[in-house]
Amino acid sequence: MNFLRVFVAILVIQSATALLSVVAFRQDSMEARLALVAPALVLALVAALWFSSLVGQQRRLLRSRLEERFRRERQKLHARAEQERSRLEQQSQRRVDRERDRIQARANRKVALAVGGLVAVGGVILFTQFMTLGLLLVTGAGSGAAGYLLRARKELKARG
Repeated sequence: MNFLRVFVAILVIQSATALLSVVAFRQDSMEARLALVAPALVLALVAALWFSSLVGQQRRLLRSRLEERFRRERQKLHARAEQERSRLEQQSQRRVDRERDRIQARANRKVALAVGGLVAVGGVILFTQFMTLGLLLVTGAGSGAAGYLLRARKELKARG
């Protein structure tokens, strides 16, 4: 309810009360005065109580509107806080993921170097083993050939 309307209503009631009072005081008899003043007092009392009730209702309405506005504002603050918390969690998770990926990449490089080194050592060992096998074959073949030659020589000496 608009306060201007309440003010106008108060002025109208006060004017009516004042008019009744003026008419009552122009009367010569006391009974006529009391007959006009009594309703004016009752009217003034009822109007005061009525306007007091209206103002109380306005106050409660205003209070409920303010409470609702504060509730909405509190909800917005909670929502913003939740968004901020979520954003911070995401940033933290991204930092953790980047750090984990960096550490994993380092570990992968180390493992790759270790595997590459083992392959190289294995290749060298394999090469040396084949070399050793080759030397054994050459030595065996040479020994076999030398044995046949010595035997053939001995047989040649024995024949003739």
